Amino acid sequence: EKMGKAKFSLLMLLLLASGVSAVPQPNKAEAKMIACQVCELASKYFFRQVDTMRKAAPGGKLGEADIAEVAENICKPYSGEGEWIGTYDITESKGKIVLQKQKEVGECKRECQTIRHACEETFAEYALDAAELLYKGQIKRAGLVSEVCHELSDACPGASSKLTKPRTDEDFVPLTAETRAARMQEQLAAQGFNGQMMDRDAVARMVGDEAPPEMHYQFEPPGPRYEVPKFESVPLVLRGLAQGMHSIAFSLWEWACEIVGWGQHKEL
Repeated sequence: EKMGKAKFSLLMLLLLASGVSAVPQPNKAEAKMIACQVCELASKYFFRQVDTMRKAAPGGKLGEADIAEVAENICKPYSGEGEWIGTYDITESKGKIVLQKQKEVGECKRECQTIRHACEETFAEYALDAAELLYKGQIKRAGLVSEVCHELSDACPGASSKLTKPRTDEDFVPLTAETRAARMQEQLAAQGFNGQMMDRDAVARMVGDEAPPEMHYQFEPPGPRYEVPKFESVPLVLRGLAQGMHSIAFSLWEWACEIVGWGQHKEL
């Protein structure tokens, strides 16, 4: 029985290892130093996006679920709602660590992941509370920022942003068609879809200048949700990913069985 458990544990480790992505790890120390700045920015972008959606909605009315969806995605840099994260660079100014707005979206490397982490530790913890406040429609942007970042959470004033030792800065690299393709695959890998599901050039064409207009929405600042087209290609793409994942998982299963000495195995 112990040998059976050991074999099973080894198989699980091998399977889990296949899904580990190369997503950069956040600098948690710096995340604490920028927590207040990030929370306030997340609240402002959340308010702005919901306000835009409300103006585009029939009768100017939004459901609470629609608002909650924006709130839940605002800290996810690969989503339309959270893409604002990729437009900021962490830099140093007058001995303090600050966020500097850039003109375009950059690659989501260590600093981007640090902003994401700070957002998850602050705004995301009270996302549903923020959604409820906007659903009631009785609060202004400044009021939302104050309520979420100063009252509900302890993000502000938070830890001091003053640097006590030199930091290693990371270059801000704007996204290109190629890096947009890499970013899509990093997102899929982070969700467990590891491996080359499609040719890199094909993905670059999908998200680059040759992409159909509806595909650009994934990487452009989000507009009114009610204007987003429901394109039919999504189910086909997902089916292709599922088939690719099944093929990879089955090959890994066969390989793992050979390592632990299982001559016979069941198909996944």
